[in-house]
Amino acid sequence: MFGTDTVATKFVLCTRTDTGKSTLAATAAGVGTAAALICDLLLTRQGRLHDGIVVTRPGARSSHPLTDLTLNRLTGRRSTSDCLHILGADAYSVVTDHLVDTGVLRFVRNGRWWASHPVVQPVDPNVAAAPAARLAVRLSRGQRMDLGDTVLVGLLAAIGIDHRLPVDDAHTARHHLARLLDTLPTPFSELFRETATAANARRTSPGRLL
Repeated sequence: MFGTDTVATKFVLCTRTDTGKSTLAATAAGVGTAAALICDLLLTRQGRLHDGIVVTRPGARSSHPLTDLTLNRLTGRRSTSDCLHILGADAYSVVTDHLVDTGVLRFVRNGRWWASHPVVQPVDPNVAAAPAARLAVRLSRGQRMDLGDTVLVGLLAAIGIDHRLPVDDAHTARHHLARLLDTLPTPFSELFRETATAANARRTSPGRLL
């Protein structure tokens, strides 16, 4: 339960290789995961974002441990940039630990016994790869996505790693992604602009879908 059922958990899985290694620099990983946690607040109506301010309900609680943790850290009214900074310091490791606790990822020793160090690897590579694979198929085929998946692919674009999705038809995927991003509700578009700035993402980078 609570394994890969949030934007935050799916985002972290989308940023890891088949061996479990992160494909993001520390700053982008932290900011991206922080934004994903805020997305989960918005999707579950535990928080609101308007004009650069994230507002959570006093005393709000969630049945999901990650969302509950986010609520505990973001109380009252805070700017989006402050929220990304507060959560981003350890968001990636917190969500990774959650995926370990729920049996999606695991720590294994890498190297010889006298110089080994723990690395994170998927317990079932198919489960870990499922979020990215689903997005890739729907983008390649121009299929409809629910809001959760649209938010997830929008976040990947904001961070600058949407081009890493294993799409079969890059042309169709590029145009479908552009259409999807145009349908995002304003709070998510606003959040992703702030996220892209904070992570120093560049939408015009070569090889990007956008």
